[in-house]
Amino acid sequence: MKRFRNDNSYLVLRQIIFCCSVLSILTNCEKPRPYIKLDKDFLSYCIFKKDSLWVYKDNKTGANDSVYVEYFGGTHVYGKRIGYDYDLLNFTLISTKYGGKTYQAMPWDRGSNDYYSKLDESPGYIRFALPLKVGDSTSDSKYPKIYLRKHLDSLSIQNKYYKDVLVVENSYDNKIKTEYFCKNVSLIKRVYQDSTDWELIKYQLK
Repeated sequence: MKRFRNDNSYLVLRQIIFCCSVLSILTNCEKPRPYIKLDKDFLSYCIFKKDSLWVYKDNKTGANDSVYVEYFGGTHVYGKRIGYDYDLLNFTLISTKYGGKTYQAMPWDRGSNDYYSKLDESPGYIRFALPLKVGDSTSDSKYPKIYLRKHLDSLSIQNKYYKDVLVVENSYDNKIKTEYFCKNVSLIKRVYQDSTDWELIKYQLK
């Protein structure tokens, strides 16, 4: 039997074994997942801290409705299953007329690593999303879509002008038809299918 001790082939064999071992380690190492943060414009339209308050008036009946943030919290989600990590915000809005609702804000991959940030209302309705172009809709196949219909430079509500207003229409709610979100203010107008028209009369942000 030939021995490799003093033969060049022994060194070659060692090099081959070493290279195979390194290659195996590199192949099995988990690649770092991308970390997707919430879109800054998205945050400025619909995310506000605990104790923020909005008061609305129904132009049809004259009734008022106060809405405030009761709970606000966030976490970093390690999304091994979906291939990327992301920030997740949770908050609860309390309405004197409609009661409490829980919301989640998170990034969403519409395909080919093209992300938008979306606001989900429990139990799974998308209420707002950015970035979207006018005429675009969300692409999350799990939920009915929302549509960005207009981007208004300004809009007059209750004798006050609001700048940078996005007009959103949904396809899932039998009651709400159109919502108007203002940058750095949040929801300023909501029109229902029955022509009920809630408009913002005052607000206080935290």
